[in-house]
Amino acid sequence: MEVISETSKAVPVLKNRNFLLLFIGSLFSAPGYYIYLIAAEWLMLTISENRVYFGMLFFAASVPRLLLLAVGGVVADRFNKRIILFIADLLRALFIAALLLFFYLDMVTVWHLIILAALFGIADAFSYPVTNSMTVKTHVSNILSKLEVNDRTQAAVYVHRNRLYQQK
Repeated sequence: MEVISETSKAVPVLKNRNFLLLFIGSLFSAPGYYIYLIAAEWLMLTISENRVYFGMLFFAASVPRLLLLAVGGVVADRFNKRIILFIADLLRALFIAALLLFFYLDMVTVWHLIILAALFGIADAFSYPVTNSMTVKTHVSNILSKLEVNDRTQAAVYVHRNRLYQQK
C-alpha cells in the first residue's frame, strides 16, 4: 500500500516553533563540537609530539560515548528532553570554558585534554539520543496535528477511512 498525500495544506517544518528552536540550537551545538575536537587535537599535538597521547584523546572521547549511548537513550525516553539537552549543552560549554581558562593561564596539560575529552563524550552520550528523538517527535506531532488526530493509531484509522492509500 502506498499513502497518497492530500493537497498541500502542509505547514513548512521551519514554521514549527519546537523544530525551529531545535534546529537553531543544533546549528551552533554540532559545529561547536567539531571545532572543539579539531582544536583539542591541534593543541594536543602542540603540547606533545607523542602520538600515544593523541590516540588517548580519541579513546577518551569515544569510549564514554559508546558505553553510555544506550543509557542516554533510556534517559531520553524517561525524562524531559529539553532539560537533558540544555544540561548536556551547558556542560559542554563549561568544558570549553575550562579549556579556554587553562589555555589562557598557560596551564593546559595532556591530562586536561584527555579528561575534558572523556567528559565531552559523556555529555554527547546524552545529547545525541535526545536530539534524534526530539526531531522525530516534532515531525510526527506536526503530521498528527495536520490530520487532526491525537496519536498514530488514530492516524492509521484516518488513512483507512478516507482511503488515502493505493493498492498495487
